[in-house]
Parts: sequence; structure tokens; C-alpha cells
Amino acid sequence: MRAAVALAGLLAVWIGSEGETMAEELDKTRTMPPVLVLDPEPLAPDEVFATVDIVSKQGRLGGEGDLPVREGRASVGKPRVYDLPEPTAHLQPLSQGERWRYYLAVFPFTLHPPLHGRRFLEMTFTVVLPDSRATAFQLWPDRIVSEEDVTKSSDIGLTVSLPGGKAGGPVDGELSANAKQIVKFTRLRPVITAFGNGQSRFYWRYTGSSGVPLDPGDRLTAAVLQVPADVERLDATVEWSVDLERRVFDQWRNIPATLENVQQLPLPLR
Repeated sequence: MRAAVALAGLLAVWIGSEGETMAEELDKTRTMPPVLVLDPEPLAPDEVFATVDIVSKQGRLGGEGDLPVREGRASVGKPRVYDLPEPTAHLQPLSQGERWRYYLAVFPFTLHPPLHGRRFLEMTFTVVLPDSRATAFQLWPDRIVSEEDVTKSSDIGLTVSLPGGKAGGPVDGELSANAKQIVKFTRLRPVITAFGNGQSRFYWRYTGSSGVPLDPGDRLTAAVLQVPADVERLDATVEWSVDLERRVFDQWRNIPATLENVQQLPLPLR
């Protein structure tokens, strides 16, 4: 995923000046710029972590078992992780002395076009964190039902700009001091609904709008992760589900299909 960053002095974020160590350059790439524009683009070969088949089962002639049939494919890209400031004290979760760190994790993925005579109705993209203490503090996009959805502010000190909205200011009394950072999504297509705030298993559900099938294509989701300070790395699991139909003669018929989970998706936190 090539996240376009609308920011003066952009190159300074990604390209270290002469004489800097690789660690210093890496720290810069992890620092979220004031404006981060997340524009879904095709994944380059080196950005793809895994590609899995969407498979259905078809009865064999003679009734001896089932024959797997590939209906399409889906790819998950390598996540990008940014360090975030802590929220204001009154938003900190109450736990027995636990200290937290906060990160913005961006998850790119692609729902490839289905084979001829198929169409998608719904897709769910799920992320499961291996440590139950690590949870999704906030999810984006959280609910997109039309192209008129407006800018939303985050309790972590970010302003989220969605298609149809303009980047606005922070909500008084609810944001940290670093509230000028903006995450801007482009080309979101409804309907998108997120589930799992405050949980270590969270997901986004994509459906077509007004009875229209779900378009394949490249997509981006993002989550603010709340992680115990002693955790240096998380290897997440991606679970998928797809609802699709196959055209049989002149009728569309629902076809049960499965996708293999993607294991050990790396989320380097330091």
C-alpha cells in the first residue's frame, strides 16, 4: 500500500538525512505525520503478505466426496504501524497498574475480481490479536453508509477525515495535546461497518449498497491499538468470510465459500 502523505516536508519523514543511522530512519517512518492520507492502491508484489483462494465445494459425479472449486482470491498486505501519543488522563483505562502504549495500525487488503459468472455480496475482514490485553481502542472506518459521511474526531488525538467531509478541529476536552494529526481516508465505498472496539478480535464488514453487489478492489482499514507497554511485537491472525453468488443458467444462487486464515501477520511495535 502506498499511503500518500499530504504534508509539507514529506520527504523528511521517509528519507533520513546523510549520516543518520538506520534506526533513526526507522523511527521517522514510525512517526505519524500531521496529515496521513490513506488512499487504497493496488498492492505491489513486495507489499503482499499473503494471498489466499476463495474456495467452494462442488459435488462430484457419482457422489464420491466434494471437489474444491476456486471462486476468487483475496490478498492481505503488510501492515504499517505508527507510534501515537497517550490520550488524556481521564481516558486512560483503569487497570491494576498496567501501562499502555498506543499505535495506529493500517491494514491494506485486496478482494480480487471473482471468476466469470460470480459476484460478491458481502465480505468480512477480521483481525485477531494474540494477547488479550491488546485491544482496539478505536476502529476506522467505523460506519460508512453513504458518501456524505463527515469528518470524525478520535479520543487519541487524531481527526479522521472521510469522503464527503472536511478535516475539522478536535473535540474540546476529549483529545490529547497532539490533536492536530489527521488521518484522511479516500475513495471509501459504502456500506462499511466496524465491530469490536475494546476487544482483541475486531472486524470490518463490507456490503453493497441498495442491493448492489459488493465491488472487488483494494481497501484500507485502520485501528488505534492499546497495547501493554511491555509488549514489543504482535503477530496477528487475519480471518475472512465471503458471501458470494454464482450464476446458474438464468438465476443467481448463493454458494458457501471459505478462505484460509492468514497466520503470523507481523505488527512490529518497536
